[in-house]
Amino acid sequence: MENLSKSDIFDDFVSENAIKWAKFADDKLAILLYPNITRSFGESLQAFSYIKKVDSFNSFEKYSNLMIGSFAMWMAQGKIKKKYGIKDERESLQKAISLWTNEIKGRQFLGQNEPNLGDLCIFGCLRAIEGLDAFDDIMRDNVELDKWYKRVVKVLEYDMSPEMDFLFLPSHQRAKLSKLESLDTQLGPNSSFRLLFYLGPMDL
Repeated sequence: MENLSKSDIFDDFVSENAIKWAKFADDKLAILLYPNITRSFGESLQAFSYIKKVDSFNSFEKYSNLMIGSFAMWMAQGKIKKKYGIKDERESLQKAISLWTNEIKGRQFLGQNEPNLGDLCIFGCLRAIEGLDAFDDIMRDNVELDKWYKRVVKVLEYDMSPEMDFLFLPSHQRAKLSKLESLDTQLGPNSSFRLLFYLGPMDL
């Protein structure tokens, strides 16, 4: 990797196939996650439980917001399914996951020996629901996905550096950061890749 120019490294990171799967994360996977984490009121409570960590809320505000927010999420589940034509949210999610695991079959990552943009976008979506029942179900039913996910976590943790406090990438990929803005026109402003900017050291 040391013999490659910064341009070569960046081009590999955002290859045509990497962009294809980054868009898949946004257009397919991210959409399927919501109805899967709000299948019941209990799961909605679990998904909205982060509200209990908001220090500016007192106990009453935390509880009332938790109840109201969770109920609203649960009620919206049907509307989301109808909007996107989702009949069985778990089955649809499993099919989407199968497309990904088939793509990376026999490889460490989509980017071969290291994660590329496609890997990180799929990871970003799944990382957002880690700790929820939906995440546990997905990983339990997809051994290869679980192995891949843990490999990505290992790479990101291993190469964590103090100066990279908002985005974790292997050190030799840091030069790519200055070019990330060029992805806006290709992936759109809501790219799931942006989720990685919010994964702080304490979160990973």
